[in-house]
Amino acid sequence: MRKLLLVTAFILITISASFSHTYLNGVPPPKFIVAKSIAIQVGNSWVNGYLSLEYQYTYVALSVGYRPANMPFTKTFFDSYSTALTVYGSKYTDETTWYGTFGYASSGFYKENACAPYNPIEAPMLIGLAGYRFNYGNFSTKIGVGWGFSSEGSDMQLEIVGRYIF
Repeated sequence: MRKLLLVTAFILITISASFSHTYLNGVPPPKFIVAKSIAIQVGNSWVNGYLSLEYQYTYVALSVGYRPANMPFTKTFFDSYSTALTVYGSKYTDETTWYGTFGYASSGFYKENACAPYNPIEAPMLIGLAGYRFNYGNFSTKIGVGWGFSSEGSDMQLEIVGRYIF
């Protein structure tokens, strides 16, 4: 999973660098990629993690994230890596807008039985969210709610994230 996240981050950086290089040589970038941004996100989200990097062009964004977690009773530590595709209602620094996210978390579902805490369950999860992004210039916040599906069960998902756009 780490290799997949590293490859995705490398591709995003390469795309960003190639388009900015083309523009610096006097050739404008294609119309569909003009509005682009890279944002760092920090907050509480299974689909974006505690810390994530998001690359947005026009109305579509791709993000990769990391979230450490532990089981409530045994305190067993595990890492969850995530990737998500987000569609926004406006471009990255426009106005407050809606968004929809579909993503994958490598350890998005976990549970532990209080009567038998030594058999914890941890499983990958597909997550769908909808919410609002509130913009304040280069800073914005996202608040969303959704549902996650896993082979072990399903669960409601809540996202509260702060973003800074570079």
